[in-house]
Order: sequence, then structure tokens, then C-alpha cells
Amino acid sequence: MIVTTPIVEVSANYKAFFVSEPGGGSWSGIQILFHNDLNIAVKPGNQLIITGDHTEFYCMSQIKVTNLLSTGIGSIPTAQIVPPEDLAGAKGEEFEGVLVRVEN
Repeated sequence: MIVTTPIVEVSANYKAFFVSEPGGGSWSGIQILFHNDLNIAVKPGNQLIITGDHTEFYCMSQIKVTNLLSTGIGSIPTAQIVPPEDLAGAKGEEFEGVLVRVEN
């Protein structure tokens, strides 16, 4: 998996970032959630092997990290170009967590 966003604070105890499969595209991304005690430091482009538990938070898929291994630096996948209507309704699910660029 390749990190696609910087780390952001999502609560007093947790931080998160997004990762994608190297090829990008629909169904390729997910949010990675970790407790502040883990002291994880990653940046966009880092390649990772992530172990954790799948959770859903307000219908958003996440992996809550139990172990993380950095394996190098890679290229951030190209954003998937999607029209606005593809992000609405049932089709939007396939772009959850995916790096996208919205274009008409």
C-alpha cells in the first residue's frame, strides 16, 4: 500500500491517513486509523505493509493498525477522474478512500 495523504488528527486519541494500492482505481483505497501511542510517522509516497482490524465508522471502512512496516518509497497513484454523479448513491462506495479528481 502507498500513503496518499498526510496524517491528520481525527480525535483526541487517534490520527489517520489514507493508503492506496499502487495501481489506484476504484476499490483501491482505505483509511488507516491509529492510536497516538503508536507514534507513526509516514508521508505521501511511503510504501507500507499494514496489519490491523477492519472497522466501520459511520459507514466508512477503516483499518485500525496493530502493526505497520515501512518498505520504501513509491509513486503516489494518479487520482481516478470521476464525474460528480459517480460519487453519489450506490456507485460512490467504490470510491470510498480512493484518491479521486472530480471533473464534469
